[in-house]
Amino acid sequence: MTDDTAARWRHIEIVLDRSGSMHPITAQTEAGLRAFLEAQREVPGRTTVTLYQFDDVGELVFSNVELAEVPEIRLQPRAATALFDAIGDTIERARNLVLALPKPERPEEIITVILTDGAENSSHRYDAPRLRAWIEDLQAKKRKWVFVLLGAGSYVTRLAGMLGIRQETTIHYDHDLSQTALSTAGEMVRRGSRSGRYGFTDEDRTATRH
Repeated sequence: MTDDTAARWRHIEIVLDRSGSMHPITAQTEAGLRAFLEAQREVPGRTTVTLYQFDDVGELVFSNVELAEVPEIRLQPRAATALFDAIGDTIERARNLVLALPKPERPEEIITVILTDGAENSSHRYDAPRLRAWIEDLQAKKRKWVFVLLGAGSYVTRLAGMLGIRQETTIHYDHDLSQTALSTAGEMVRRGSRSGRYGFTDEDRTATRH
């Protein structure tokens, strides 16, 4: 490992749906998150993680924690799905994290992983056009901003288009395969961090559907 590789810093934002419909797949989702994080341990350099859970309100569970120090994640499903507000809050927080640091000290990659099993139904502070403008602007920057969208429904392809998230980093998974979806996303992010090319394979997409 070179000194440059050892010094490399990437930051991962996890945006996790905890609306009431997640209740039957709580254990699978928690296991999937553990698998996602475990895959990141194979990537050289420094990784920090933030977890934001949401239903009709959002909760910052922990912020900018070193990967080795991430606590056990517990999901407590309830209420509705303020997806747009959760994504908007996450983007604002991640941008502030980057802008607060001198350029040479900023993370080289900011990876946002969004998992939702339902459609937007209760946001009141952000809407799709505003989020799309932000996401497209960030994805076009020299610094690597990556958005990964995992959705338990065929609507996810349309949702990605509404938000400007690239289809190659969007996956439609079956509701009872949230563990597989997160584990698959963990491997994709691991590959992408090593190669610089992010995208789900056909095999990834097959694994997340019955």
